[in-house]
Amino acid sequence: MKPAITLVTALLLSFATMLSAQNDTRGSWKIERGSRGYKADDTPGKEEYKKGMDFYLGTNGQKRDYKKALELLNISAQAGNHLALYQLGNCFYYGNGVKINKKRAAEYWQQSADKGCIEAMYELGNLYYKGDNVKRNYDTAIKLFRASAEKGNHAALYMMGECYWNGHGVDKDKNIAIDYWEKSAQKGNHKAREKVKEHSDKKKEQ
Repeated sequence: MKPAITLVTALLLSFATMLSAQNDTRGSWKIERGSRGYKADDTPGKEEYKKGMDFYLGTNGQKRDYKKALELLNISAQAGNHLALYQLGNCFYYGNGVKINKKRAAEYWQQSADKGCIEAMYELGNLYYKGDNVKRNYDTAIKLFRASAEKGNHAALYMMGECYWNGHGVDKDKNIAIDYWEKSAQKGNHKAREKVKEHSDKKKEQ
């Protein structure tokens, strides 16, 4: 019987090792919420960020509580989490749990963008494109939109189309604009889909 027991034991150990390896390769958790989706991986402060977003959105059994959300997001941001910095920018821009303060929003988005957050790059680009609480600067806006678009942000791709269509920060080129809108539309951007359809309909009429 001993050889049989040894064989069974070996098989069980092998199976356990295989399961452990699978768990190790599952990677990060990810929860999407549209273009302002949130996700986390092995970055600093990820647990505080996750819990903070649950209170911010009222998900995973938590009631919406901006105060608790801000406390947790601040802890995460202090640890260097770029997504928490981005979300704090949203809080100050839209006045969720705090008084609206667009200057502070821009500061948080800048810190987040410096850490590679493509959503923050897009939001900063919008501020400079519209002149929203900052001096309008199309050159700065296009640089931020381009950096975000190159990493696949559909809203930034749409705005790149707007810039090329209107000649804001770049030489006007409607063909390039349409290319950007098509890329944005492929990623689900509704405004871009409307632009592509509008252009297609006009071509059919000609």
